[in-house]
Amino acid sequence: MDAARSDQGEHPPLKDASSDFDDLVTVRRGNVTVTGPRPSPDQVMANVRRSTEALVRVADRLCKPGITLRPRKGVPLYSLDRDDSKIIIRKLDGCITRGFFADGGFKEFD
Repeated sequence: MDAARSDQGEHPPLKDASSDFDDLVTVRRGNVTVTGPRPSPDQVMANVRRSTEALVRVADRLCKPGITLRPRKGVPLYSLDRDDSKIIIRKLDGCITRGFFADGGFKEFD
């Protein structure tokens, strides 16, 4: 029987793996350690180019202040009054009320 053949078919010849370990890089982040082949300079440049393009696409969204919260029934949304930051505005199930927080809860103005 040929050394490169087995009952499952042909296998590529084994190569000396010691040269593969010379070009490995290890990266640690917190409790995670990953070891793999060092990327080529072309791979690094391609990845830098792709990440820069992705950053350009997302830059407008990152620079826009605030987030969008979709109202849900029974869940209040709170914001500050633009004219008086001591006043809290509550939106709950279509009703908008003004008030403040006290004793662990929202209190409406009378």
